[in-house]
Amino acid sequence: MFTYSRLKHETSDIRLVRIKRPAPVSPDIAPIELEIRHTSFDDDFSYAALSYVWGRPDRNTAALIYVHGGSFLIGSNLNAALTQLYQSGIRSWLWVDSICINQSDMEEKSLQVAQMRTVFSRAAHVYVWLGPGSIETAKAMDFATRVGTRALAVGALDLWSDRQLREQVTQNIKDRVSSVEVQVHNDRSMIMTRGLTDFIFDILREPGLHEVAKLEGRSLEIGIKEVMQCEYWHRIWIIQEISLAQEATVLCGEKAIPLDVLDATFSTVSHCIRSGLRRLHHETQDFASGLSANFYECIALTTRRKHRCKDQSEILRLADIVYQAGIPPGRPHYSASDPRDIVFGLLGVVTDREALGLQVDYNMTRAAVFTALTRALIYNGVENLRAYHLDQCVPKQRWDPPDSLPSWVPDWEAIGKYGPDVYPINYFRAFNATAKISTPPRPRNCNEDDIRGLLRCPGCYVDIVTDVMQPPQWKKRDNWTSSRIVDVEAWLISIRDFAKLGPDPSPEEDYVWRTIMLDRYDGITRPNRFQAKPIDDEKAFIIRKIMRRMPIVAESLTEAQRHYICFELSSLSHFETLDQKLEYIVEWLKLIGSVDRGRTLFKTNKGMFGLGHEAIQREDIVCLLWGMRSPIILRPRADEAGGGFTFVGDAYVDGIMYGEFLETTPAHVDFKIY
Repeated sequence: MFTYSRLKHETSDIRLVRIKRPAPVSPDIAPIELEIRHTSFDDDFSYAALSYVWGRPDRNTAALIYVHGGSFLIGSNLNAALTQLYQSGIRSWLWVDSICINQSDMEEKSLQVAQMRTVFSRAAHVYVWLGPGSIETAKAMDFATRVGTRALAVGALDLWSDRQLREQVTQNIKDRVSSVEVQVHNDRSMIMTRGLTDFIFDILREPGLHEVAKLEGRSLEIGIKEVMQCEYWHRIWIIQEISLAQEATVLCGEKAIPLDVLDATFSTVSHCIRSGLRRLHHETQDFASGLSANFYECIALTTRRKHRCKDQSEILRLADIVYQAGIPPGRPHYSASDPRDIVFGLLGVVTDREALGLQVDYNMTRAAVFTALTRALIYNGVENLRAYHLDQCVPKQRWDPPDSLPSWVPDWEAIGKYGPDVYPINYFRAFNATAKISTPPRPRNCNEDDIRGLLRCPGCYVDIVTDVMQPPQWKKRDNWTSSRIVDVEAWLISIRDFAKLGPDPSPEEDYVWRTIMLDRYDGITRPNRFQAKPIDDEKAFIIRKIMRRMPIVAESLTEAQRHYICFELSSLSHFETLDQKLEYIVEWLKLIGSVDRGRTLFKTNKGMFGLGHEAIQREDIVCLLWGMRSPIILRPRADEAGGGFTFVGDAYVDGIMYGEFLETTPAHVDFKIY
C-alpha cells in the first residue's frame, strides 16, 4: 500500500504524478502505474492539472493503481481519465487532487486546498475530463470543433457581456431577414459585428439543429444536452479550476477540444435560443427546439469569462456564486461531495475572500461552515449590489427535519441543487422599508456568536400576527422546474374569504390585490419603484375584475385599459387578439400564483395586511431590521430556550414598504435571532 511522505509546508510543496503505464485492457494486464515527486512553487517546473469529478471509490467502482510501487484505490472516473490521457499521448507531470493530497491528513488537506488557486493558475495546462462520452456527445464535440474556431475569431464570447454588441447583431439579423442591406463601415468594430452576424446567421441554419435532423436520427441537440448535463459542470471545485486555467482542453471520451472553442460554440447556440432570433423566420422556428432556454447556464464558465475579463475580475463575489435564484438547467447549479467545499472550493477564485474573513479549515463542521458563510455574506453584503441578504433566506418549515443549522442559515447544499423555491419579496429591489435608517456597523468578532448560532440585528417592532390564511397548493413537475399553483379559482376564493370582501368590487379592496401583486403593474416584472407612479384607477378597475373572475367586455374598455391588457400583463404576449387575451387571462393569474409560491396572507393586530412565508403562525411578530429593505417576521422563542427569536422570513406588508412606518418614530430594539 502506498504511504505518503510529508510535504514541506514552509516551502509550499506540492506532489505531482506522471503516468508510467496505461490502464488494463484485460484482467491479465497490469493496472496504471504512477511516478510521484515533490516540488515547490519556487522551482521552475512545468506541470499540468486534471479537473474531473472525483466521486468516492468503493468496492464496486474502485480501481486499483500503483503509486511509487504501492497500491492505491481511485474512483472509476479518475481511472478512465488517466487512461485517456495516456492514450492521447500526454506524458507531462500532473497535479491530481485525490492522489496528490493526503486526504486522511486534515492539516495537510486544509493547507493544500488553501493553495489550489496557485496550483491551477500556475499549471501550464488544465485537462477537463467530462467522462467516457457517447456517440451523441462525439457529434456535439465534432460540431464544436468544426465551427468553434470561427466562433472565437468573430467574438462570439463577447455576446454574454456586451449588450451593445448583442443589440447590434440582433438588428443586423432582423435587417437581413427583412432583406434590408446591412451597412458595414470601414472601422474594425463594425467589420467584427458583420462577421459575428454572418456566423450566427449560419448557426441558425445548422442542419443538425433542426427538426428534420431529429427525424433522421442525427440531431446535435441530444449530444449538446448530454455534454452540458455531465456531472462535471456542477462540481463546485471546477469553478475555481477552469476559471484560473491559462489553457484548458475538454476531453469527452476520445474527443478533445479547447475549452474556449467549446464555450464560444455553445454560447452562440444559447444566444440564438434566448434572444428569440430563431423566431424571426419560419425556416428557423424549430431551431434547437429540444434545448431549454437555460441549457447552457454554467457558473464555472460564467466565472471563467469574468475572471479573464480585466474589467470584470475585480467583482467576483462569493454571494454571486453560492446564491443562485434562477431555475437550475436540468442539473444542480453546483454540488459537492463534502458540503464544506461549497465554501472552501471557491475561496481561491473570489475577490472578496479577505473581506469575508473565511478560511479553509476541515476541522469545522458543516453547520459551522454554513453559519460562518451566511454571517459573512449578511455582514459584508453591499446594499446597492445584488448580494445575499437576510431577507433572501427561506425559513425552515416546522415539518422540515432538523439539520442543526440556525433558523437564519439556509441549506446551501439545497440551494446549489435546486435554487430557492421562494423568491424574495424585494427581488426587483423596488422596496425599502427602512430607507431613513442607515445600516449599523457590523460586529467584528463573532466567534462566540458562531458557536451559539446567534445573529444580532438592530431594528424595531411593527406588530403581531393575529390571523394566517391557509396556503394554497403548488406543484412541481420535477426538481428543475418552478412550482405552479394547482387551483387558481380556489386560491382567489380563499383570498376573498380571508380578507372578508363584499360581493361587489370597490377601490377599498385594492390593498388586497396590491399585496398579492407586490405593488407591481403587471404582477410579475415591472415593480412600482418607490411609489413614483401609483397604479391609476382605470388599471385598478381591471385588476379588481380579473381577481374576482368577473367577465370583462372588450367593447366597454377604454383605450388605456385595452393597452394595459394587451401590452402590460405578463404571460399574455403570445396571444394575438384582445379577445384571446381576455379568454386566457387565467394564465396570467397562474403566473401570479406561482410567483407567490411558498407564501400566504396574514393580518396583524393593528389591521395591517401582508404576504409572508407559509411557515408564518399567529403570535409571530412583524419587525423592521436596519439595513433590510423588506419587513422581517420573527417568532419569539420559549423562555426555556433562553429567549430571542427564530427567523420566519421576509414579508410584504401593505402601507410600510417605502419607509412609512419610520414616521411613527418606533423604539430601537436589539433582536437576537437563533
